[in-house]
Amino acid sequence: MHHLLLKLERQQSKQNRYLGKFKQISKSIKKTSRLIGYNANLLAEQCNMNQTMPPAKKAGSITPSHSPAQQSPQSAKRSLPFPSKAKQVEAVESSSGESSNEADDDSPMMSPDATTPHSAQVASLPPPQQQQQAPAAAAVTPRSSASSFPKPKRHVARDFKEIAFGRSQAMDIYTIRRKHGDVVFNKKPRSLLYNIADDSMSKGMNELMITTSLDGELQFWNAAERRRIKTIGKDHIYDSWIDDICWATPSTLAFCPPQKSDEPVKLVHIGNVTKTNVEGRIQTLDESPHENGISVIGSLETGDYNTRNMEKCSFVTGGYDKSIYLWSLKRESPDDNFIPTGVSRLNIKHTSAIYSLCYDKYKNVLFSGGADERLVLFDMQTNTTLRELRLAQRVSQIIQSKANPNIMLITSTLRSEQFYIYDQRVPGFDGIKLRFGQHESETLSRFMKPDMHENGYVVCCGHQSSSKLNFWDLRYTDVHKSVSFSMDTPSTTRILRSMFKPNTETIVSLSSSRTMSWLDYNVKRDEIVKTLV
Repeated sequence: MHHLLLKLERQQSKQNRYLGKFKQISKSIKKTSRLIGYNANLLAEQCNMNQTMPPAKKAGSITPSHSPAQQSPQSAKRSLPFPSKAKQVEAVESSSGESSNEADDDSPMMSPDATTPHSAQVASLPPPQQQQQAPAAAAVTPRSSASSFPKPKRHVARDFKEIAFGRSQAMDIYTIRRKHGDVVFNKKPRSLLYNIADDSMSKGMNELMITTSLDGELQFWNAAERRRIKTIGKDHIYDSWIDDICWATPSTLAFCPPQKSDEPVKLVHIGNVTKTNVEGRIQTLDESPHENGISVIGSLETGDYNTRNMEKCSFVTGGYDKSIYLWSLKRESPDDNFIPTGVSRLNIKHTSAIYSLCYDKYKNVLFSGGADERLVLFDMQTNTTLRELRLAQRVSQIIQSKANPNIMLITSTLRSEQFYIYDQRVPGFDGIKLRFGQHESETLSRFMKPDMHENGYVVCCGHQSSSKLNFWDLRYTDVHKSVSFSMDTPSTTRILRSMFKPNTETIVSLSSSRTMSWLDYNVKRDEIVKTLV
């Protein structure tokens, strides 16, 4: 009898192993089938376009890979330039009636690539004047003044600002000086991103701000003049929308589609930027290694390994399949597309979807958090986990302090005390120096993102049941008890994104009512708070 029980146990164990393999193979088959269908549709559409193409086009001097007549509606997302300014203004007038903020010039938006890497699809067309030239002449394209690699960055040692959290009887109070808001999206906004350009780059790049929305739009803003200077519609990017976005380099954006989309990661190479226009091109990378879609994309510090003849960049993606991948790319000219040199899975053991990624360039450590309520610190040099903390709820956002990179602002989806101040120099839960937050009637949405001021001690975030923007002074003794102060905004619904505009006394916010607000404020420093007992 004992022998039979052991035999049954071995057979059940063997069955479980085969079931696991069967599930894994089934997932791979599903993914491959979707990709086959996706590419088959592209080929069918392209064949139809080829059959209906006028003979005059076939006799032209444009090679098939760059001919606009041969681009199918779907592949046009990978091959057409940014729309002209005139068309943009018409679209803006018809959708929101805010054409007064748009410039009137109509200039070519993209420049051609001399070569097309075999591992990456090109998403650019030569301007009309270059299409009429011979292919050989198109390969010799003079570089623009903006086409230069960013200077290699050196992370020099500096004194980090040490802040005594929860120790002060005084706090800073921000009072509204001026506020203005407009409906600038057709659907809910998704992302708000400020440039990471340094002083060596153009003034236009240093004033650039990026927004995305569920309408599929990618908007470029001049933050200094508070003006939208370009909008790229979903016809050029994804069938759905950009689910997350980051800077792959100071002049290259990387973004991913939502979970149910089969489309790949894409890059936007930004060229010349002025107060009224943005030039660039779109590059499509290889298919995603994630089994069930990408949930978050995060930048790694770029420029460290640049040389006069080579630029390298990298970014990380987290997926609904619990995995995190490192993408490495390089190029020999700013006019070229990046060539992928490797996509490798990091040895990070999450047990559910990844929601947040943040890279510390000073320690070469990647922070990750997700639906498994885990905060993981991972050493990129040794490919090992340094530390793992189990928090009380899902980890939705991770932000590094600009005043002291050892300090991280961790956001969870709790109904109260959603925010953690974590000092990575201190092991274990002792690294949690402060908890604070706001009272919510339901768990905090993972798409609500706070921001930390560059002073390192003021945090702002929207509230789910009001249009107010809440603030906390982390030095104040009672900061863990309640919000320090609040601001009214021009919006009528919750604030999804808020951002302190660097080196100014201005906050930019995006709301679920499709509004972008600009809040200018005055600072009353170290005000003594008097309370009634």
